[in-house]
Amino acid sequence: MVVAATLAVTVGALAIVGLMWANRRFAPRLYFPLRDIIYGLDSAVTWRALLLKLGIPFLTGLVIGWALSEGGAVAAAGACFLASFILVWPGFSSPERLSYEVAKRRQELNVIYVLFMLSYTLLGLAGGQLGLSMRKMLAYGVEHADLGGIGTAITSNIADFAKFIVFSLFWATSVLAWRRLFRKVQQ
Repeated sequence: MVVAATLAVTVGALAIVGLMWANRRFAPRLYFPLRDIIYGLDSAVTWRALLLKLGIPFLTGLVIGWALSEGGAVAAAGACFLASFILVWPGFSSPERLSYEVAKRRQELNVIYVLFMLSYTLLGLAGGQLGLSMRKMLAYGVEHADLGGIGTAITSNIADFAKFIVFSLFWATSVLAWRRLFRKVQQ
C-alpha cells in the first residue's frame, strides 16, 4: 500500500507539472504565471485560465482517489502539494531571476505562493475524496446489480457526499478568492 501511494504521489505530481507545462506551451492564452498577479503586464487572468489552473489538481486528485481505495485522498493531496512546490520552487530559490517590479513586492509574491500551495493541496484532497466516493458507489452498485443498488449506495454514502459538497464550496470559494486577489493586487 505504501509503495502504491508513493507511486501515485510521484506520478500525480509529475502529471500536474507536465499538464501545466503543456498548458503554457500549447495554450498560452489560458496560462498565467503567478508572478503576473502582482503586476499583470504579461497576461490577463481570465476565468477560463483560472479554472484550468485550479481544475488540473482537482482532476488529478480525482483520478488518484479513484485508483487507490485506501488513502487515495491523502495521496492526492500529497501529489498536489508536491506539484505546487515544484511549480513555485524556482521563485523561492532564485529571487534574482525575478523582474525588478516583482522583486520590489517579494513579500506579496511569497504570500501568493503559499496560498497557491495550500489551494492545490486542498483541491487535490477534494478531488481524491470525490474519486474515492465515486469508486465506493460504483462498487456497491455493481455488487448489488439491481436498480436500487446505486440509490442505496447514494444513501449509504451520504457522509461522503456531504464532504464533497463542502469541498465543492471550498473550490468555488477559492476561485472567487483568487479572482478578487488578482484584482486587488493589480490595482
